[in-house]
Amino acid sequence: MRGYWDRLSNTRGVSLVLVAISLVAIMGMAALAIDLGMLLKVRAEAQRAADAAALAGASAFLLDQPRAAESTLAVTRAYRLADTNYMAGAKIDTTSEVTVKVLWDSSKVRVRVRRAAIPIWFAQVFGVFGMAQKSFPVGAKAAAVADYASGTKCVKPLAMADMWDDVNGDINPRNQVPDVGETWLYARPPDIYNRANYNPLIDGSGTGYGSAFRDPTGRDWGYRIVLRPSVNGQGEPCPGTLQGNKCFMPGWWGLWGGQTKTMVDMMAGCDTTTRSVGVPYDTEAGWRGPIAQAEGDVYNMDPGAQWNGALTDAQTGKLGTVTGSSYTTDWRASPRVWIMAIFDPNLLPAKANATIRFNNFMLFFFEGCMNNNGTGQIGANCGPQTLTIGRFLGIAAGTATGPSPGTMIRILRLVE
Repeated sequence: MRGYWDRLSNTRGVSLVLVAISLVAIMGMAALAIDLGMLLKVRAEAQRAADAAALAGASAFLLDQPRAAESTLAVTRAYRLADTNYMAGAKIDTTSEVTVKVLWDSSKVRVRVRRAAIPIWFAQVFGVFGMAQKSFPVGAKAAAVADYASGTKCVKPLAMADMWDDVNGDINPRNQVPDVGETWLYARPPDIYNRANYNPLIDGSGTGYGSAFRDPTGRDWGYRIVLRPSVNGQGEPCPGTLQGNKCFMPGWWGLWGGQTKTMVDMMAGCDTTTRSVGVPYDTEAGWRGPIAQAEGDVYNMDPGAQWNGALTDAQTGKLGTVTGSSYTTDWRASPRVWIMAIFDPNLLPAKANATIRFNNFMLFFFEGCMNNNGTGQIGANCGPQTLTIGRFLGIAAGTATGPSPGTMIRILRLVE
């Protein structure tokens, strides 16, 4: 009996050995988990840096510059953004840890972020699975495109006809611009219309705003447009209005978007409803006092902003920019920068209270209102019988993709 208890007491040493071995295994697994978690965290940091850099690079394709200039700027922007990011507590070295490739034919920017050695600690100390490595490489890659979009938000309730080539009206001189004394009436045929095309293989084709038709270099950047003519028929190159079936001038045609309150809200602020290419919207007759008042209110939200044709725009590199804005260098965020709906003049509704379908959305700077004869000071004095003046700013930022994309509305998105 005594021998039995002696043998039993000797197993205590075995238990201690088993516990010791288990502790080593547990600590080793914990060490491996800690190191693996750290490596996953660093990889997530690399992925965020790659995503952000790719999106920043692709944003260069929103600036209406020649394709070569956009590609160069895409590389610059991608590296600049990557340079602001960190991995494992150390700043990313853009000279050795970042690779940027621009695929200009698809408006795509691909970015790879890779650090050759992220040190591990615990797994090495505990010799997990015989691990002898002191570090591991960690990296990530991403690609973003400036894709054609089909819809956007914050659209103003102004439906504007896109620009065409008026074969018979453009005579004084023949310069693709409606000069004083010319009567531009859309006739099909012989008049010609094609919306601006930003396909990189046919860069700048078309007759619409944003094409190279009138301005091969700037593509209408800063081009002054009457967004809404006077409705009283006095002092207009083409007397009357479309609602009277008397004329159809380049520029504004009518209101759309629903009841007066809805249109006032759209004019005065950002309507968060997504508006899409190819979808029918209701048009409205006339020009209403509350909407004109909303125009003036928007002007007074940033009254110092004005177009300066003598200065170069910092983002696009084109001649002409906005100065005096309370938003300073971020003047594109001003409430006086509008997204407007553009329609094909071939699809002109037969009457005012009808439906209309848009084929593009574009960006404009609301310069202000002026007398119906085009004279006097431009400012906030907007009414039913004043002209609404704008400056063309090119591509609008999109918020939705769909089966009928526009050619002047882009959306940034990650594709890899």
